[in-house]
Amino acid sequence: MGSGLRLKLLHGMALGKVVFATEFDVKTSKLFKDMYNIVSFNNHTEFVKKLELLEKNADLYQSIKDNAIRTINDYLNWNKYAENVVNIIRELERGYN
Repeated sequence: MGSGLRLKLLHGMALGKVVFATEFDVKTSKLFKDMYNIVSFNNHTEFVKKLELLEKNADLYQSIKDNAIRTINDYLNWNKYAENVVNIIRELERGYN
């Protein structure tokens, strides 16, 4: 058991994979959107249904892969992280002046 983002999900998304995750895992981030950049499921029936849908729809499959990579690049890359840290430090400095 743990808390926070599931790194294995982020890693798969960064590699351009279609990542399947339980609804519980998907709720760990507002960035995860079912059938947009990740595939959420609650039980084996839903898992199979969505897998079959992706097998039949190559465009949807590719779109989820592309959106996953875009999500990582736009929100979870090191440059974005560094930018956020710098902004926090600047705000803290303003508070002390």
